[in-house]
Amino acid sequence: MFSLVNKLLLRRLAGSPPYVSPPLESHLFPFIAAASALAELPLQLWLIVVGVNDRRWKEQASASLRDM
Repeated sequence: MFSLVNKLLLRRLAGSPPYVSPPLESHLFPFIAAASALAELPLQLWLIVVGVNDRRWKEQASASLRDM
């Protein structure tokens, strides 16, 4: 599932480069927005339902600071 999410996020990033003409971009926007929603909603739902383990987060943060 995560590979699908990654592909959708990459498509979202590649779908709206600054050099695309405005009429084409306005035509493609609904598809880009749908791909973005499909990629970002699972992460948001995961964080709402499961959340973040605060203790583990702080342990990993302190371990990464020690490695620097």
